[in-house]
Amino acid sequence: MFTYAKYGRAILAEPGAKAYQIFDSQVVHLLEPRHATSEPITADTLEDLVAQLDIDDKAQAIHTLREYNAAAKHPADGFDPTQKDGLATSGLAIEKTNWATKLENPPYYAYSATGGITFTFGGQRVDENTQVTVPTGGRSAASSPAGRWSAASFTTITRPAPASFPAPPLAASPAAPRRSSIRPAAHDLRLDQS
Repeated sequence: MFTYAKYGRAILAEPGAKAYQIFDSQVVHLLEPRHATSEPITADTLEDLVAQLDIDDKAQAIHTLREYNAAAKHPADGFDPTQKDGLATSGLAIEKTNWATKLENPPYYAYSATGGITFTFGGQRVDENTQVTVPTGGRSAASSPAGRWSAASFTTITRPAPASFPAPPLAASPAAPRRSSIRPAAHDLRLDQS
C-alpha cells in the first residue's frame, strides 16, 4: 500500500524532487480549497499539458497517461468521491484502488507536488531552540533527536495565482468529505495514487 509518506519519499527521489497531479474538468471542482491559492498549468489536450511541464521525459509522461487512461474507468461506472468507491485500475504496475476515473474531459489541470515535513512522531520535550530538556529544567547533553520526522509526505506546491486567473469552482458544501493529502482523482506522471 502506498501512503502519503511513501509517495513523498518517491517524489523526492525524482529529478528536481517534483511530480505533478493531473485532473480533468470532471473532477477539478472536487479539489480542496487550498488549490484555489495556486495557478495550475492548463491545456486542452494531455499532450499540450505535458509539453508545459518541467519534466525531462515528456514521452514517458504521455505513455504513462495513456496507460492510465486505458486502465481507468468512466465516472458512470460508479465514481463516488464521498467514499472509497472501488473504481480501480487493472494492469498497472501500481494500481489505483479507488476513484480511478479516466482523464477525458478538457481542460486538463496540472499541479506540481513535492515531499515535505508535515509533523513529528512525539519525542522528548524541547525548548524554543529545539534543545531537549530534562524534568529538572536543564538540558540533556547526550540524547537522541527530539522526535522522529515524517520527512517525506506528499505536498502540493502552491504558486500564487494572478488576480486575473479564474480559479476552478471548488466544492463548498460543509458536508463534503475531508480527504487526505493524496487526492482521489490525482494522477502523478510516474506514480498513480490510491
